[in-house]
Amino acid sequence: MRLYEMLERVSEVVYQDNPSPLLTYLKNILDDDGCFLRSRYGRRHEGEVADRELGEVGFIMVASNMPFSPKHVQFKSIETIQVTYKVQIGWFYELEDAIDSISLYWGLFEYISIFEARSR
Repeated sequence: MRLYEMLERVSEVVYQDNPSPLLTYLKNILDDDGCFLRSRYGRRHEGEVADRELGEVGFIMVASNMPFSPKHVQFKSIETIQVTYKVQIGWFYELEDAIDSISLYWGLFEYISIFEARSR
């Protein structure tokens, strides 16, 4: 699975009817820290996060400080994205690893979801 494929899956799970705005938003606010993604406080000035190969991802965890809502995916202008919540996305190869990592996120984020990387 590639990074952009994973972000597409996250967007589809969160916004089933119209995932495109969230996908664009995530590509433009996330930093790739190697084993997880985390949001910035605004648009990436260097452009979208780079796509790369992640391997055979089994599960994705999305943690945020508030529920996702279309009103939070906002472009103030072509140059600026308003980031209204903190989000972190992790990917795991085994379900046990995803579940074990919840303790790292608990207390930092109010909302945590784990779902399969591939839709059935």
